[in-house]
Amino acid sequence: MRLLVLRTLGSDYGVDLYVWTYADDGQVENGSIGIQVKATDRLTRLADGRTISCRVDTADMVYWRREEDP
Repeated sequence: MRLLVLRTLGSDYGVDLYVWTYADDGQVENGSIGIQVKATDRLTRLADGRTISCRVDTADMVYWRREEDP
């Protein structure tokens, strides 16, 4: 899988980045992922050392579920 990341310009709230994925043969895959970037001085990693854990507010979950392509 390959990724294309586009930084949105404008206000400092909401979605900061959009990510589209491509198959190894270069074919565009359906959908995109909107990401809001946050800063932190420490990351909580799970036992595998590769997975990062974070809290998600209920209001954010409700917002994502209402998206056309959550």
